[in-house]
Amino acid sequence: MADLTVYLIQQAALDLLLHPFGPEDQAVIAEGVPKQTMYTDNEPPYMTMCHVGDTFRNLTLSSEGWEYLNEGRPDKPKWGWVTNKTGSVLTLRLDTDRSAISKSTEPVKVFFQHLRSYENMGQAEFR
Repeated sequence: MADLTVYLIQQAALDLLLHPFGPEDQAVIAEGVPKQTMYTDNEPPYMTMCHVGDTFRNLTLSSEGWEYLNEGRPDKPKWGWVTNKTGSVLTLRLDTDRSAISKSTEPVKVFFQHLRSYENMGQAEFR
């Protein structure tokens, strides 16, 4: 794997020497990245405020039928809420008030990641 990394770095350095950054590249950068998303209204967050591990767990108001478990290994923990019970309810408090850090009146976007790779999974409802 180290050989591949060294090769990649060498190829990038060689390409930069043979084809230095020029006015054409500057023009492309000045155009900016086109605003395209795979799905309608699927916008990236403009400000990251991730809650992972204990900070995510602290958002919990109630966890009826849920357990906060480490499904990883000691060297690579994967903490999260897990349930195997139909009808289980997990309630989280998500503070969308940004008045202390911004005067923007734009709606706050909330992104929620969840695992979908297990078999026989249920459904989630966001309210």
